[in-house]
Amino acid sequence: IYWVFKGLILARQKIVGFEEVVGEDEIIRCGLILDKEIYRTEPRPKRAFQGWRYLTRDEAPKDLFVYDKNDGELPRQMQIELSKLGVL
Repeated sequence: IYWVFKGLILARQKIVGFEEVVGEDEIIRCGLILDKEIYRTEPRPKRAFQGWRYLTRDEAPKDLFVYDKNDGELPRQMQIELSKLGVL
């Protein structure tokens, strides 16, 4: 699953399973079980959407590294500009 933050795909996680989840309203829903590792990806512009979208290999951003919450974060605008230049 690719994560979109403020108009950019910035991360992905592997879906490792599914589980049945019953909400407070007693409606049964499908819950996703995600791998604990989060992969930072090349920033890729993506408009907001609801529901599933599938990416071809050409559309999918490349992995940069496994996310570590102790790593520093570049400002969003800098990520966008570096991505446009092909640096990030």
